[in-house]
Amino acid sequence: MITMFNAMSRSSSRYAIIALLAAALCLLGACSALRFGYNQADELAYWWLDSYADFNDTQSLQVRKALAQWHAWHRRAQLPDYTGLLVRAQAEALEPTSAERVCKWWESARSRVDAALESTVAPAAELLLSVTPQQIAHIERRYAKANAEFLDDYLQADPVQRRKESIQRAVDRAESFYGRIDEAQRERIAKSVA
Repeated sequence: MITMFNAMSRSSSRYAIIALLAAALCLLGACSALRFGYNQADELAYWWLDSYADFNDTQSLQVRKALAQWHAWHRRAQLPDYTGLLVRAQAEALEPTSAERVCKWWESARSRVDAALESTVAPAAELLLSVTPQQIAHIERRYAKANAEFLDDYLQADPVQRRKESIQRAVDRAESFYGRIDEAQRERIAKSVA
């Protein structure tokens, strides 16, 4: 009996260690992905902007330089601020909340977004002086395409189809957060969407 208990204990310990290592690897992978994404943010932003504006060579250099400067500013000025914000959030998460506290958090987040956007105004204004009519037409086509996709995804002409798609999106969101949901939960979601 003791031998069997020891074997089970060693086996359970192994599984626990393997599970902990797997969890640690997942967390490290998530951190690495976040770090990789942040480190490439200026390049990703350039690709996204270029897909809308179709920059010429001069504009490309100007935009890449402006994005690199903004990213360096963000890393230098904003990330340390975010660290303090996260420390504060960690402490406050354990306390009861109130509408006033939520409003303060909203204002705090909004002021940071405003600061980040404000730092883009001068470079964007400088770039806009060089935008051509062809680029404006390109931007209009991109927005028309995005609007058509939005209409197709969210504003179907048939109200029954629109409701069905809304319910499916809500179910998908719930399942991504809670895992598989049963039929009664699906019905409840359908009623709340209706």
